[in-house]
Amino acid sequence: MARRSRLVPEQAHAVDLVPRAFDAEEIDTPEQRDVAAAAARTAISHEIETRWPGAPYVIRQGKASEFEDLALGTQSDALVVFGVVYEFDD
Repeated sequence: MARRSRLVPEQAHAVDLVPRAFDAEEIDTPEQRDVAAAAARTAISHEIETRWPGAPYVIRQGKASEFEDLALGTQSDALVVFGVVYEFDD
């Protein structure tokens, strides 16, 4: 995970990943998807800010199939939302 250019800025490396996933069967409508994603972003931000105060991070979301290389252990059509904590290279 340390070198995933599409996850963190080019001059940085990832140090941790905080994921949330929702199976497609759990989400019936686009509105439910939006609410689930917003709740996940909020929870992830809180967890990161608690565990790594002041550390830079980015939040990404999409279908699990878009992030297969991260091995999030979910169905390919699941909604995944995750935060990536990173450090800048020296």
